[in-house]
Amino acid sequence: MEKRRKTPKTAVKLCEGAPKLDTSSSSAKFDFFNAHFCVGVPEHELFALSSDGEGEPPSRRHSPSVERAELREDEVGKQYMCHLSSILPKGALTDELVEQCRDQGLARPKVLILAPMRKIAHTIVKTMVALMFGEEEERPFVQRLARFESEFGDADGNQIHEKRTVAQDYRDLMTGNVDDCFRLGIGLAKKCLKLYTPFTESDIVVCSPLGLKMLLDEAAEVSEKSQKRHKKSALLLLGEKRRKTNTENNHNEEDDGGPNDFLASIEVFIVERADIMMMQNWEHLQSVLSLLNGVPRRVRTDITRVRRWAAQGTHARHYRQTLLFTRTNAVEAHALFAQHCANFSGLATVVQRPLDPPLVKQICRPYIQEFHRFNAVSPEEQAEQRFQHFIQQIFPKCQSGTLLFVPSYFDFVRVRNWLKRQSEHFVQLHEYAPAGKVAKARNVFARGDRRLMLMTER
Repeated sequence: MEKRRKTPKTAVKLCEGAPKLDTSSSSAKFDFFNAHFCVGVPEHELFALSSDGEGEPPSRRHSPSVERAELREDEVGKQYMCHLSSILPKGALTDELVEQCRDQGLARPKVLILAPMRKIAHTIVKTMVALMFGEEEERPFVQRLARFESEFGDADGNQIHEKRTVAQDYRDLMTGNVDDCFRLGIGLAKKCLKLYTPFTESDIVVCSPLGLKMLLDEAAEVSEKSQKRHKKSALLLLGEKRRKTNTENNHNEEDDGGPNDFLASIEVFIVERADIMMMQNWEHLQSVLSLLNGVPRRVRTDITRVRRWAAQGTHARHYRQTLLFTRTNAVEAHALFAQHCANFSGLATVVQRPLDPPLVKQICRPYIQEFHRFNAVSPEEQAEQRFQHFIQQIFPKCQSGTLLFVPSYFDFVRVRNWLKRQSEHFVQLHEYAPAGKVAKARNVFARGDRRLMLMTER
């Protein structure tokens, strides 16, 4: 009997109404409810936590390849219904048999995977290939594999010089293909994995939050311009019945649906390395989540095969399973589940107990921390009131050699512009500055030539 790999001890927190969960991650079956993993799991073990000990994903109802292999697309389903109608006596085709044939959503894509970098997406796709064809397969049948390797591989990726003194986790993270703008559609067939398929014809969508947000914004802009153009054309031809009819027909032919129609039937939503996304732009992830499981403007699937809960508008979000993998237990992730995830079975949070002592205990010199509280009238005004509290209460106490650390880049720009208006002598460090300028600013601040240093979190 093959020995199962040992998993780290975990602490499991279940919300009210969620099913019981074993403390061993390998024995847990995350089939229905949301899961928040705060563990240091490598990228290549993404699917290990949601599989049984033999490497087979436990949730076959979320596997599009199984459904495609058994039903063979829409043709087999239609032939099956015609076959039932011919062999069954009149009146024997009951509603129960019809309900059993409902196996689709309002859109074809069922799985959405968000990854912060191309190299992580490359690992995810290679894991899919290994699960479908096995690691011993010499030449798996994957369409457009050469293009995928050239765009997502690490051949021309970022390299960190060996003499550069950086932490090992930083070196591992920033080495390779670290591009954060990409999108990839994957279609599953019986014996083939299709890459770069259109999203409306894909079963799995792998992309970055930035890449998906840019795609949705561009599609929404094109759709808005198209609607205005057709509306203007219809008004000009309002008095001519013949031309008006032709215009309406052309409008129906060119209507490709809404920009986020392919996100209407997402059943499994996976966020890989959410801790890295916090260093990118967390708002992109929030905006993508707010668009999931909406009502599409155009339905391309057979409506008779759509599940009833998928066709009832807002009910689909209660059947979506959200899996979030992160190495830090941040409040932003908990807020994400509270605001945008409403699975009917609840939420399970798995937190790994740290093996090493916390970094706070490694500080040789004790530091004094002061926490300032200010009263906010409303959430809309809290940013303005926080800024006013800073310039009135905090900044007058700043002495020479003070480092101002600002998590948000928008707040950083606001504080920087205010310091310039006050004619303050300071240097600034941000992610958009070149390396030479950053090194020069650090040296100037270390010599004491500038009183303040303003730095962003990234």
